[in-house]
Amino acid sequence: MALPVALGLPGRRVVAVGGGPVSARRVMAFVEEGAIVTVIAPWICEDLTDLVTTGEIAWLERDYVGVSDLDGARLVHTATGEAAADDRVRCVVLTGAGR
Repeated sequence: MALPVALGLPGRRVVAVGGGPVSARRVMAFVEEGAIVTVIAPWICEDLTDLVTTGEIAWLERDYVGVSDLDGARLVHTATGEAAADDRVRCVVLTGAGR
């Protein structure tokens, strides 16, 4: 069963781990909803580069390092393209360690 969920993001911190096109699509939606977005990735695609250049998002040019990267985040999205990296983020979120 799937349930639709509404989450108020205006003015709230969102962390996106991963810098490719999948992440970019989600990040653009978060920005449109008024979120304060930080992308964590060693590289980012052109769409994300444009958002960084215009100051619409922040970019930490490095790999995800751990729970401290998620401090204060209302929402965390991971799309690194690497299952092990996505699982490391998912485990932190599921255990509530980032709260």
